Amino acid sequence: MQFKNRRRPLWAPGKLTELFFLDEATALAAGHRPCGECRNRDYRAFKKAWANAHPDDGTSAATIDNRLHADRLCDPGIRRTYPAQLADLPDGAMVELDNR
Repeated sequence: MQFKNRRRPLWAPGKLTELFFLDEATALAAGHRPCGECRNRDYRAFKKAWANAHPDDGTSAATIDNRLHADRLCDPGIRRTYPAQLADLPDGAMVELDNR
């Protein structure tokens, strides 16, 4: 899929992947960090906070991404979920109901 005025297609294999979220809170809740290229200031702040929270982990993008991905799963290929009452969830929470 090519877009006018773009140098490369979205979802190009072996390239940076563009992910678009409603806001930063949604992106972080989905287990994604700020982009080191287009949001470098936020990325550096995130890495600093990461180093404080995970002093035994590295702070490379690959290390952080691997940890974030692993934390999204409870078993290989199975997303981590938490049961909760709908009334107890904050506005904007993503839910699964009846496998949807």
